[in-house]
Amino acid sequence: HAKAAEILGDPTPRLAGRLEWSWSGLASHIHLLGSVIVPLASMGLLGMAMPVVPNINNFRHPVYDLAKTALAGPAVNAGLALTGAAGFGILTAAGIGGLAAKAVGVFVSLNVLLAMVNLVPLYPMDGKHLLSAALHAVHPGLRTGLDKLYDALGILGAVPLFFLFVTFRESLVLKVDAVSGALLAAASAACGFLFS
Repeated sequence: HAKAAEILGDPTPRLAGRLEWSWSGLASHIHLLGSVIVPLASMGLLGMAMPVVPNINNFRHPVYDLAKTALAGPAVNAGLALTGAAGFGILTAAGIGGLAAKAVGVFVSLNVLLAMVNLVPLYPMDGKHLLSAALHAVHPGLRTGLDKLYDALGILGAVPLFFLFVTFRESLVLKVDAVSGALLAAASAACGFLFS
């Protein structure tokens, strides 16, 4: 998110240390509630990093550039899932399985999960900015209304997300398994064909 915001004209995340490869830069991603308390309370099922908060006044097209910045997160997760699947394919083509292949499979599944969940259009997920931009394209007043609702709800806007997660977790797990399994199978087949 921070790099996307900078590319789109906002230096705020960089100035806040969100692009630094140092201990202080890494520490700037830790959110006490989202990175420590919630993961401990949920036994590692839920959590979040400190959100990157760009200054939309620095964007040329604030609504759409914010959506592009938000899309960077799920896009990176999708890219990491594809990269992990390719690594899995290479491992299986080389006859290396076991713990290494399982670890790469978990990495792929985790990134598929993060990409899918981050696209949900509820606070605090990235999908809320994508929905906001889509509504703005239809009629700016719709976006304004949605933004006012998000602002009014604040952190309580995460409550529906929690209930969706609890209610549909089995369905979500099945979808993540299906997408991850398809990626891993396709990568294994492609690498098996290329390296045979």
